[in-house]
Amino acid sequence: MKKKYSFLSILIAFTIACFFLFGCDHKHDHKQKGKSPAEKHDHGHHHTAKYGGALVALGDHFAHGEILLDKSNGKVTFYVLDGEVEKSIRLEQKEITLLVSSVNDKEIAFSLNLEAVESELTGEKIGDTSQFEGSSPELINAKMFEAQIKSILIKGSSFAEVHFHFPKGNEGDHDDHDHDDHDHNHDH
Repeated sequence: MKKKYSFLSILIAFTIACFFLFGCDHKHDHKQKGKSPAEKHDHGHHHTAKYGGALVALGDHFAHGEILLDKSNGKVTFYVLDGEVEKSIRLEQKEITLLVSSVNDKEIAFSLNLEAVESELTGEKIGDTSQFEGSSPELINAKMFEAQIKSILIKGSSFAEVHFHFPKGNEGDHDDHDHDDHDHNHDH
């Protein structure tokens, strides 16, 4: 004798089969609901420095600065890069000022002016460049320093008093600052 399957049992079997075939594409995070408020504020990913320096996040993936230090002569090189740390962003700005507050864990206060750099290789000129350089005898043989970017204007967005540590950078420290301490918008 043949068994007859009810319409309801066929419908349930079809629904289960569809769920396994089409129900979950694994493109989302099943654990998101269990995250703490600090973890939910995490901006997703971190970047690798293009030139091997310290990354300074400017806005929420809007742009980055990359800082390199030549310890032998105290020369600092600052590159302005896009939010994904892939492409250079040229600025009209002729100078970027760093306000240094400590070197090798010793409190010291001085300004370091980074001047715009021309490059025949890239065609960059003063007032249209992504590279800035300056030096200070206080940074000779420095292993670390702490500073702020006084102000920088990138694609019409102004960033002021951007704090960072060298060689760490600030990308992992995004939650350590008050979102009202600088004049750009966050989209959270």
